[in-house]
Amino acid sequence: MTDDFADLDAVARDCVARRRVRPYLFRRRLCCIGSAIMAGVKRFTVTIEAPNWKDLQEIELPQLPREGDAIETRYGTCIVTQAEPVPDGGQYAGKIVCRLP
Repeated sequence: MTDDFADLDAVARDCVARRRVRPYLFRRRLCCIGSAIMAGVKRFTVTIEAPNWKDLQEIELPQLPREGDAIETRYGTCIVTQAEPVPDGGQYAGKIVCRLP
């Protein structure tokens, strides 16, 4: 990288290095806004239950949904039957169990 990228944060440098965006679009003030938006997204494990099978999926949401909320999965919209945060602060922010409608 050159000195032109000195004022870019880590997310912006990664995007520029992968040629996803032009460097002038990612000056520090814009990156701070983008980083704040991305910081609000949390990862959850989702167990999708149907009468004869279960499947596991990872999903990103801004917050842990409540029981009865609808979420989008690879099988379409599912209804949350159980949601609990993971207290250890690991890779995932919580566990979600949902069923197909």
